[in-house]
Amino acid sequence: MKYNSSNLDFKINSSFSSISELQILELQEVFLTKGFHRITVPSIHEGRTLVYTFLEALRCFQSVGCITKNKIPLEKGIFDIVSYLDFCGFSDVSNIADQELYFIESFDFDFVWIESNKNDVWHFYFEQKLEELNIDQQIPVIILRADQ
Repeated sequence: MKYNSSNLDFKINSSFSSISELQILELQEVFLTKGFHRITVPSIHEGRTLVYTFLEALRCFQSVGCITKNKIPLEKGIFDIVSYLDFCGFSDVSNIADQELYFIESFDFDFVWIESNKNDVWHFYFEQKLEELNIDQQIPVIILRADQ
């Protein structure tokens, strides 16, 4: 597992279950700090385990969203942003105006994470929107990148 945040960049070569106490404290700070934070994980499953564990331990976020194209269902209480945009018909490229309206009027999360695989590029649009609208300056945004 590797993450980049505020000039921090280190790699944990083992699974989440064997990270050190110091690394847990550093990751806790990442989860509580506004802005983009990139974490490289062995798999989406392991990344979700990491996120769920910290969300459960911290218990400070009221509205959590996930931007993912992974078909594995999210835990109860986690809002699937991409599925919602698909349902509303906003995921089509021709609906950029509707997508922007969603981000401006309805995006009221206090924590968001983005899931992507190693060579995915689809999520860059969402990262760009979060940055353009300064959402990343208001909430923590974790970008999980699976090495697989």
